[in-house]
Amino acid sequence: MHESDYYTSGDVQAKLPIKWMAPESMERRVYNARTDVWSYGVLLWEIFGKGSKPYPGIPNQDVYDFLKSGQRMAAPKNCPPEIYGIMVRCWQDNPKSRCTFVQVANELEELLEEDRDYVATPSAGVVGMRPIEHREEPGVKDDSYLVPMQQETAFGADGPCSDGETSGSHATAAHDPSDYVNKIVIR
Repeated sequence: MHESDYYTSGDVQAKLPIKWMAPESMERRVYNARTDVWSYGVLLWEIFGKGSKPYPGIPNQDVYDFLKSGQRMAAPKNCPPEIYGIMVRCWQDNPKSRCTFVQVANELEELLEEDRDYVATPSAGVVGMRPIEHREEPGVKDDSYLVPMQQETAFGADGPCSDGETSGSHATAAHDPSDYVNKIVIR
């Protein structure tokens, strides 16, 4: 990011990456797993936009009004509709309607498993791609790097990854199953 990608507002001297932030982060300084999903949608847009800056032509100070009016970035050129669909689900106005990282990972994995071994590009026509291979290291269990989560931490009972609407939290170990229902709202 460049210096111009940040925006400072009010008495807060911190520089904020406005174009990557969810509306509730801009409004109430809420940072959690759902706001991270929003940012991930912007990252996907950048990747499929071949490094383009998000919200082209919209100054930082106008991004919030753009989003609150229900507008979203259009799909990058040559972006598969399935990928843009993930982006749109990451950008739902209601945080509880956004997809989760688990859902995003599952959808991306399904797309990779489909028998697509080419990508169409305007400049080169069809470009061959090698399939992604999954290799396990010999003698290493798939989950050997995982550490059991402690119930009580310095961050409180919910841990540093609470899904609550409080500043500084990111995800939670236990969720209401209805949190994972994907309610799609397309405007």
